[in-house]
Amino acid sequence: MCQITPGMNIIASTILIGKKLAGGIGIFISLVGLILPSAAVTITLTTIYTSISKSSKVHSALHAVFAAIFGIALATNWRNVQPIIIKNYKRGSMIFGVTIAIMIGSGVIYIFFNPSVILLYVLGGLCGAAAYWYISKKEVRVNK
Repeated sequence: MCQITPGMNIIASTILIGKKLAGGIGIFISLVGLILPSAAVTITLTTIYTSISKSSKVHSALHAVFAAIFGIALATNWRNVQPIIIKNYKRGSMIFGVTIAIMIGSGVIYIFFNPSVILLYVLGGLCGAAAYWYISKKEVRVNK
C-alpha cells in the first residue's frame, strides 16, 4: 500500500502501522525501517563515488562512455530523421530545402540562444506549416 501512495502518505502510513502494532516504540522502529535502508544505500554509493571519482581511470572510462552515448544519440537521431529527409527529397527540391533549413536553423538557434526545446518544436512546426501552406498554394495556382 505504501508503494502506491507517494511522499508524506508513506510516512503517515508507516507511523499509523507502527503505532497500531507497538505504540510509540513501534512508530520509531517503523520509521527507522522505512528510512534506514535507503539512507544506507545512499551513503554507501556516495562513499564509493567519492573514493573513485578522482581516479584517472574512472575519468577515462567516463570519457569513453560519454563518447559511446554521443554516438548512440547520433545514430538514433539519424534513424529517426532519415525517413523524413528521404520522403521530402522525393516530394521536390523546395520541400527538401525547407526541411534542411528547419533542421539547420533549429541547430543554430539552439547553439547560439539555447532556448527551450519545446520552443524549437513550436518554431519548427510553424515554419514547416507556413512553408507547406505556401508551397501548396503555389502548386494549386500552377495546376489551374
